[in-house]
Amino acid sequence: MTREDFERLLEKAVVQLNAEVLASTQHHKPDAFEKRVFEVLKSVAQGEKIEVSPSFHPHAFPDIKANGFGVEVKSTSKDSWLTVGNSVFEGMRDQSVEEIYVVFGKMGGMPAVKSGRYAERITHVRISHAPRFVLEMDRDSSLFEKISVSYDVFCRQPPEEKMKHIRQYTRGRLKPGEQIWWLEDEDSEGMDVQVRLYTQLPKAEKTKLRAQGAILFPEILGGGRKRGKYNKV
Repeated sequence: MTREDFERLLEKAVVQLNAEVLASTQHHKPDAFEKRVFEVLKSVAQGEKIEVSPSFHPHAFPDIKANGFGVEVKSTSKDSWLTVGNSVFEGMRDQSVEEIYVVFGKMGGMPAVKSGRYAERITHVRISHAPRFVLEMDRDSSLFEKISVSYDVFCRQPPEEKMKHIRQYTRGRLKPGEQIWWLEDEDSEGMDVQVRLYTQLPKAEKTKLRAQGAILFPEILGGGRKRGKYNKV
């Protein structure tokens, strides 16, 4: 099956899904929508010599696989074509899938469903506890055009190489005086990311942190009236 053949089937499924989410809220919840996408895609693929099945694990990426193609299902209750997607590391990727698409259900406002190539709908990276892709179904400016590496190359790189691209991209978006908040890999290995109050730390740890702060940000040793001296630390 060619890419064009699969996209034809996917578009047929999207037409049916659009009609269903407009007619009823039955499939508006994320789990229900993902299940319905699988059912409809399997239905339209009958007689096409294509086997549609769930991925190897409930938390694997993408959600659905079909003869080397994959479908990641996303939805939102908001009136928006934007959502935070998967981790950039794709640790649970189904290796039998080569080409990935996304089916997105917008359940807020006028409910609608769109599909597209996954790589072309990734427009940004959002950092929380881990870097995650941001998907936008109504924009065409792919993240990978900005970092000058294709998704196919990026997704096969080890985590440290991926992070080099993400750091470079993030630094390029910083405003004057801003810094990225995470450390380099070699410094952050084993780092405790649990948030704790400084006032409740043991005395020895407080002393160590004060010493590190003075070394890394010597401006904190300035006069007591100096404004903003603690901003970076």
